[in-house]
Amino acid sequence: LPDCAEKECGDDGCGGSCGECPADDPCRSACDTSLGVGLCAPALAEEFACDGVDEDCDGETDEGVCAPVVFVVNAAADDDDGTCDAAHCSLREALSAAQAAFGTVSVGFALEGPGPHVLTPSSALPALTRTLVLDATTQAGYVDAPIVELDGSGAGESVSGLTVSAGDVLVRGLAVYGFTSHGISIEPGADRSRIERCFVGLSPST
Repeated sequence: LPDCAEKECGDDGCGGSCGECPADDPCRSACDTSLGVGLCAPALAEEFACDGVDEDCDGETDEGVCAPVVFVVNAAADDDDGTCDAAHCSLREALSAAQAAFGTVSVGFALEGPGPHVLTPSSALPALTRTLVLDATTQAGYVDAPIVELDGSGAGESVSGLTVSAGDVLVRGLAVYGFTSHGISIEPGADRSRIERCFVGLSPST
């Protein structure tokens, strides 16, 4: 029989007490219920995939498997056609795409022309619900003070500029002002998230 220590899978597909497995098919761990009967041991390294799944049940997903993903904001207009690409990517589109990506994710800026670049969202932007880096110091021309600004004067009532609800988020180099709620709202559970080199509540260009 396979080693059933700390295993919970069984003949019913993860609910018994490991059960019998073929000698050449050891059990997989209980967190993987997708592989059927009698599979109850951690996945092998070669079975890892960039899919957001904790294949080896260690609390980490996609370790070393996913290539870093960078979404680049290149459009100031608050558009959202569901696509963020080299032809057009608004901040709203970049944040939406970032939430759905796997692995290490960052959002940078490459807006055309000299700064300051003032972005005027018409409603609440997508919340930051996963670990990522939102870095406006990547905008050409940045030196010491933000040149990408979020002006919330047209975003509506009770709207925050950015809402951070995931841990280990880094927001860097933005000016955020004019919103009717918080400039940047750090929600419970956003452990170790950081705000760096940002102006919150005022515009450096005025």
